[in-house]
Amino acid sequence: MHFEIIELFLGVLMYNKTPLPVRSILFLPATKLDKWHHAVESGADSICIDLEDSVGLDKKDYARKKVISFFKKHKSFPITLSVRINPINTFAGLKDFKALLETDTIPGALMIPKVCYSRDIQIINDVLDEHKSQCTIIAIIETVEGLRNTSQILEHPRCRGAIFGGIDLAQQIGCKPSWNTLVTHRSNFVRDAVGKNVTLIDTPHFALDDKEGLAEETRLALELGFNAKAAIHPNHISIIQNIFTPSKDEIKEAKQMIREFNKYGGQVIQFKGKVIEKPVIESAKQMLAYVKEFPKD
Repeated sequence: MHFEIIELFLGVLMYNKTPLPVRSILFLPATKLDKWHHAVESGADSICIDLEDSVGLDKKDYARKKVISFFKKHKSFPITLSVRINPINTFAGLKDFKALLETDTIPGALMIPKVCYSRDIQIINDVLDEHKSQCTIIAIIETVEGLRNTSQILEHPRCRGAIFGGIDLAQQIGCKPSWNTLVTHRSNFVRDAVGKNVTLIDTPHFALDDKEGLAEETRLALELGFNAKAAIHPNHISIIQNIFTPSKDEIKEAKQMIREFNKYGGQVIQFKGKVIEKPVIESAKQMLAYVKEFPKD
């Protein structure tokens, strides 16, 4: 019995965190920090300076120096900012992490690629604790091993966001990175994140001029349970955020539904031709709480 009480208490502590308040994250290559203002002007909720995929092997040291110089020049930012380092089990990743820790301004969040096990997060957490940093971790789940361990990875209290990395996962599996081929893996990712208080971010849409495809993929991600979507082009941001932001009509209907439900003492009711039960009301409340973070423009 005592062990059960301790386990329950630790569980409460573990989940004492809040999801990242983002609908979109725009990746900005570390070699293109001269476009910082354009990235901010996109209206993205968050910008991630990328030291990994968008930087060639021969440019890693150069890109790292650019990022450090950027942080020396800027001490505060008008937007939520993260840095994607290289995998922490690589020399480049260790150099990225060490360099960022030695700056005066550690970014608000570190994005960690190819997270496979909970120990990957714990190693970074221990070092951040040593530096008394409140830096958040965004885990990228993009391997078969990471998918198998999603639940344990996202339990960590410092992990407040997680990205489904469809491109790398598809490459490892040997399938095409289309919605249909990856929908089961996306579903499992969402299922295993339930109750972890983590913002779930879908992989970017890589067809830069395919706005219809982007909109369709974003709507499907929303329906599946994702809270946000990453982007690699500023022109994608407005489409993503419009879809992830409830409309005025949806907000109005949610408030009416809750009032009617409370009026009848929390019993099952009929509302506009639909049967409304408690789970529907809870979803409506969650949506309204979400709206407080992101008011409709």
